[in-house]
Amino acid sequence: MDNLPATLVFEILSRLNNSADVARCRAAWKTFDTVSPDLPWINLQYPLKRYIELRSRDSDSSSSSSLPSPLKTIILHLISNSRSLESVHIGAENLPLDVSHADVEDYGDDMYLTDGAFVKKWLPRVSGTLKSLSISDFWVHSGWRRSEVLPLVSACCQNLLELELKHAWISVENMNPMPMHGFL
Repeated sequence: MDNLPATLVFEILSRLNNSADVARCRAAWKTFDTVSPDLPWINLQYPLKRYIELRSRDSDSSSSSSLPSPLKTIILHLISNSRSLESVHIGAENLPLDVSHADVEDYGDDMYLTDGAFVKKWLPRVSGTLKSLSISDFWVHSGWRRSEVLPLVSACCQNLLELELKHAWISVENMNPMPMHGFL
């Protein structure tokens, strides 16, 4: 397998539809790791059950330090290692039917992905080539906070063709006019 051409390896990775699967491939074989930064997309949906597991593990431990959700760190790492992104689809799954509201009720911001400070860390880096952007917040973390992501997107992303913002309280203050392409 070490003799496969990079173009074939890229084709294999391109057929995957989620960044978690790409990460597993990268861990399994160095050539996948070498080629994966060339993928033009990031698609990562963080499972709410994983967040609940981390919270329960933290509350069961005797340590006073909290274990933050790695979601924002993972997203920043994926973006910083990418060479040319055309599509970023990131999100936190929302409440499945078998999870009670009390299991997730808190004032954290681990899955508040439309947080302006967080978006400012990565959006300017990818905005020149970005054509599609989808951000889905976990509503428990975002529903009571006004997000300034839309003015950031309107200032940075001149080539954007698709925009989807879900489960966020969106502010339009200081927003720049955007070309009407195909916003969802």
